[in-house]
Amino acid sequence: MHKERTRCGKFSPTVYGFPTCHESRIINPLHTSPSNTKTTLNPPMNEPHLHTRILSRPELMAPVRAMLCELASRAGLDETECGHIALAIDEALTNIIRHGYKNDPNSYIWISVWELQNPKGLRIQMDDLAPHVELEQLKSRDLEDVRPGGLGVHLIHSLMDTVQFSKRPEGGMRLVVEKFHAHSTTHSGTHSDPKATLNLQV
Repeated sequence: MHKERTRCGKFSPTVYGFPTCHESRIINPLHTSPSNTKTTLNPPMNEPHLHTRILSRPELMAPVRAMLCELASRAGLDETECGHIALAIDEALTNIIRHGYKNDPNSYIWISVWELQNPKGLRIQMDDLAPHVELEQLKSRDLEDVRPGGLGVHLIHSLMDTVQFSKRPEGGMRLVVEKFHAHSTTHSGTHSDPKATLNLQV
C-alpha cells in the first residue's frame, strides 16, 4: 500500500482517502441499509465533536472507553447510560480487531463522535478497512438460538438506542450507534457548538 507524509507530519495510507490529521476531511457521509436499522437515525451532521484514529490493538480499548464515557457524561447521560456505551463500543472494537482485522495490530479504526442535544445523547461512528461482511450476518439473533459466539451484535442492539451497520463503498465497514438520555423525548438530531470539535491521533 502506498504511503505518503501528510501535512501534519504523519505517514498514513492514502488508497481510500481516509482522514489522517486535523486538516483532513471527515469520512464520507452515511451509506446505510434501512433494513438493518434498529430505529431511525438522526439526520447526518457534518462535523463531529471528536474524530480520532487508533490502531487495532486491544490495549487501546480502555482509553477509548474512558474518552467516550467522559463525552457521554458531558452530553448529559447518566452513569448507567455511559456504562452501556462503554460496553457496546468495547464489543464493537473487539469484533473489528478479532474478526475484521484477524488480530492484525497495525490496521486502523476511525472513531467519530457527535454530542446530541435534542434528545440529549451521543452518536458514535466507527469505520474500518476490514473485508465487507454481509449485512444479513450482522443482524441481532434470538437469544434462544443457542450456539457458540454471535451474541456481540445482539449485545450492541440491546445496549444502544439506534444501531446501523453498512458497507463503505470505498472499502471496509461502518457502524453508527446512538445513545439517548432516558428522560429525553424528541429526536431532532440537533447538536452542540460545532466549534468544539476535537481531532486526536493515537
